[in-house]
Amino acid sequence: MEVVSNIVMTSLSRLVEAIRRASSASFTSISKSVLRLDDVIWVREPVEDSGEFSASLMEYSSRFLIARRPYRDGVSFTPVGVDSSSRHVETPVADVVVGAVAALSSLGFIRFEWPSLSPLRYNGGLHPVFYILSNAGSQFSFEDPLVSTANPSGRPFDISYSVGEACDEMRVSLENWVLEVLGELLDARVNPVVMVDGPLYVVAKALTREAPQWIRDVWVKLLEGRVKAVRGLESRGVPVIGVVKRVEKSTILSRTWGLEDIRGDVVEGDRSVVLKFMASLNDRVPGRIYVTPRIMVRTPQLPGIGVLEKVVQYIVIPPGKYQLSPPLVRVYRLEYTLRTLDILQRMGLEPDSVIGGDSVGRGALEPLSIRLSDLRSSFLSYAFKKALLMNIISVGAPLSYWSLREAEISWRE
Repeated sequence: MEVVSNIVMTSLSRLVEAIRRASSASFTSISKSVLRLDDVIWVREPVEDSGEFSASLMEYSSRFLIARRPYRDGVSFTPVGVDSSSRHVETPVADVVVGAVAALSSLGFIRFEWPSLSPLRYNGGLHPVFYILSNAGSQFSFEDPLVSTANPSGRPFDISYSVGEACDEMRVSLENWVLEVLGELLDARVNPVVMVDGPLYVVAKALTREAPQWIRDVWVKLLEGRVKAVRGLESRGVPVIGVVKRVEKSTILSRTWGLEDIRGDVVEGDRSVVLKFMASLNDRVPGRIYVTPRIMVRTPQLPGIGVLEKVVQYIVIPPGKYQLSPPLVRVYRLEYTLRTLDILQRMGLEPDSVIGGDSVGRGALEPLSIRLSDLRSSFLSYAFKKALLMNIISVGAPLSYWSLREAEISWRE
């Protein structure tokens, strides 16, 4: 922790001092309960394809899974993975969300992280990495570029706000910011391709009618930021691919026009559908990956955005010749725009060859650039959460039961 840049630690110290002062003051209002009914009903991780959308086949094939070479010989590209992480610390007066994001390449050429554990070579504006959610009636009055008391749409984090919701907003907001920053960093690279860990557009909460209007408003705002960031990269000739690793609950395939023959009486998750077809293949070729035909997914009109379109394609990365265990089979959903597809094809690439080249081409079952950014962002959020816990304890401010237990565990490490 000695090399933490001064600006981050200065913001952390101000935050801790504010919590200390609030803890020693006399709060007359009722504190936020540990769990509210709203947390259970609507503020939870939604099924990623929930809400209204239409899906139809873009191309037709006599086979549902098509064997492909995992990479294109003679075509060089620079893969860049983007992932974010968020954690939270609970105190009697406020919950604090700590966020981090990383953009890394398996080739080692690109490395951008925030908050940074080393001097940050970047001259633009910085994104908040601390959210304060008051657990009492009064709001925190706080002015710091790295600390926010309101969500991305400007709504204050009041006593009714869920810390889980704030964590989700932090992650997506950080990713949007990094996607905007990356443009200049990639100008000198050969055929850069950005891969985001997760959906290209997170639309579920913006479309979920059961959620309060203010939840929909903030996710529409985040969608606007994502659309702007993706289009900005594409205008520079940089394609952007969303790589969804958890497709167990997704049911896009069962709702796609043109795939009626795979539908049964029971709606299956996309992973089970893909693996069922994978198991039926009698002519598997070692060293090959398998892809589905492309599917066009459209959402309804969204305020200020309109209709969002994205191309969806599933990719199967089977284990090697001597790794026959079925659990090792990886199923990913790729999401990208028609503009990104055009940029890739002009480079001599396909979306599946990008994923295959950064995984199978490097002896792995998952894109290494995404894996590296995942590990780095998780480490950063943990490091700053640990620093926050230690600083709160050092000034004599109280922690909640579970945060105190986490701090005690970190002491033993």
